[in-house]
Amino acid sequence: MSTEAPSWKTWRNSADPKWWRDAGLRKCMFNILILYGSVFANGYDSGLISSAQGLPSWITYFNNPHGGVLGAMVAAYSFPQLVFPLLASFLSDRYGRKPLIFTASVFKIAGPMLSGFGNSKGTYIGGRLVTGIACAVFQVTAAPLIAEIAHPRFRAFVTGSFLSTYFIGSIVVAWIGFGFVHWNSEWAWRTVTILQCLGCIPLLFWSVTPWMAESPRYLVKKGHQEKALSILANFHANGDKDDELVVNEFREVVLAVELDRQAAQSSYLDFFRTKGNRKRLWLVCWVSWTTSMAGNNLAAYYLVPILESAGITDFAKLQGISAGLSGAAWFTALAGAQVFERLGRRKTIFISFAGMIVFFSLTTGLSAGYVNTGNVSIGIAVIPVLYLFLLFFVFAFNPVAYLYLPEILPYQLRTKGMALFSVLSAGGQVFNAYVNPIALAAIAYKYYIVFIVCDAIAAVIGYFILVETKGLTLEEIAACFDGDEALVSGGHDGKVAIDHYEDEKVLESGMPALATANNDS
Repeated sequence: MSTEAPSWKTWRNSADPKWWRDAGLRKCMFNILILYGSVFANGYDSGLISSAQGLPSWITYFNNPHGGVLGAMVAAYSFPQLVFPLLASFLSDRYGRKPLIFTASVFKIAGPMLSGFGNSKGTYIGGRLVTGIACAVFQVTAAPLIAEIAHPRFRAFVTGSFLSTYFIGSIVVAWIGFGFVHWNSEWAWRTVTILQCLGCIPLLFWSVTPWMAESPRYLVKKGHQEKALSILANFHANGDKDDELVVNEFREVVLAVELDRQAAQSSYLDFFRTKGNRKRLWLVCWVSWTTSMAGNNLAAYYLVPILESAGITDFAKLQGISAGLSGAAWFTALAGAQVFERLGRRKTIFISFAGMIVFFSLTTGLSAGYVNTGNVSIGIAVIPVLYLFLLFFVFAFNPVAYLYLPEILPYQLRTKGMALFSVLSAGGQVFNAYVNPIALAAIAYKYYIVFIVCDAIAAVIGYFILVETKGLTLEEIAACFDGDEALVSGGHDGKVAIDHYEDEKVLESGMPALATANNDS
């Protein structure tokens, strides 16, 4: 028996090579594009507070919030993400993806409505709490569902592009803020806030229709094998349940569910039981720390105060700078996702570290120069170097969490590791939200030095613990951590090493036998 799982490329499939020419693939892609709306609001929020701080009506209505009050308004969005990813993961496994996506869509529409139509800081903060709950739920439902229903031909592309919608949201809010900067009405900030729900309105309606697919893996787990097979057949072979690709995909789903049952016996304590798992835990914590404490949250949520400290106070200019940065970040994120595999993980990450440290140091120096001299040219120079700092961060650290962590975590610890990452990252965001405005008000540009030091420390730690995974199979990655004791039960791309599995367990369940790849045609 072969020691390699057969590649999907060797399996016959009736779907047209061009997805837009195939009815089944069009339905599949439409489902995926609708799900992209779930991350739109996350990106929108990343620029919402910065845009709001650039609107005179928002500043006047809320009496120019700063310090702890501003921190609470920002942190309210992150607080639910300390707990709800773990709860949503449990509920998703028990009730399926669709009910949670529907519920999260309701929350993500209700939250901006509450903030936008409210009449106090309390309702504004309450609305952001509700929106944050929805974000936490989407983290563990939308992205996995995309991977589970996508045709293997474009699965890597659509999952890798999922987070790019984040930057579309930040671009939209930045340009809306730019357009409303001269609208002297409280409805300027209210409208900007309410429009955060845009991405979830189509998702809400789609989630209650029979055309939105449920997770095939969830259906198999609950004993609805025929429904799961029908979804794969309809999306990937225009309803042909005997299509070789569909039969093999379905078989992999069945085997993955069995591995899920085995993984359920694991616990978070397993991270401490072997040297390899302890190193994996270090890396999960390191990625969480780096993506939270690199200075990116400071620049994203408090861009306006940073620019104001450099002498840039015109509201239209502030909104225009924010909009331009969002667009540049989107293209940089797409480029980073492409080169992450070509350059390798370590090289890409250390290129980012070098750029981040250099350009945030320049931002600090130029800000100090403006404060000490009042030279307008020095203040203006802050803009390009701050741009470059954020772009270097996005280049490597936008893809690192969702590409690097899943491939280093063994199957039985993968969901636990990602949940731990989400909780730790949310903790860092809450810390940043509360501390940053207070520190900026107290010591201004001197506070940037804290993040420069954090970046330098993270780079040194990363030099010693980062494991290069470029071009390695999952088995080879596991061997880098566990040596000869490496035990792999699933691939990072969702494929299962089915030739290593006992076929009797599948046949006893009445599942179709694995179709043999046929290359004679």
